[in-house]
Amino acid sequence: MKNIFNTEIIEEYIIKNSLSKKQFCKLCKIDCCVLDKILDGKVNIKINYLFKIAEKINIEIYELFKK
Repeated sequence: MKNIFNTEIIEEYIIKNSLSKKQFCKLCKIDCCVLDKILDGKVNIKINYLFKIAEKINIEIYELFKK
């Protein structure tokens, strides 16, 4: 299955800020399993999780989706 999310943005933010996935999840107030689903391209993600991530990494939500 093709990943519809632009996971590179999330991964770059984690690396740039020297965070573990667990720390990033705590920062965004999401469960680690949610982040794993996003990074794996699962599409049944609640939109509010994406809003939390976008807000925390200071991007617009549409940037989390591949074109």
